Amino acid sequence: MRRISLSSDTNQRSISDIPEDVKDQVINEMKTSPTPMLSEGESTDVTSCAQLLVFMRYIHSGDI
Repeated sequence: MRRISLSSDTNQRSISDIPEDVKDQVINEMKTSPTPMLSEGESTDVTSCAQLLVFMRYIHSGDI
């Protein structure tokens, strides 16, 4: 534990790498799913700006 760097730069890099790693894991899980399902929808917010929603359902380790 004493050899682990605790500098703010190192911690910031580690924290910023987490979302990218999670994204890569989810993409790999979706690619290997036997039956992925994609759903999409569109809505317009109060400022008349279109919002696109995309949902991906897939099977991983027997769970959806």
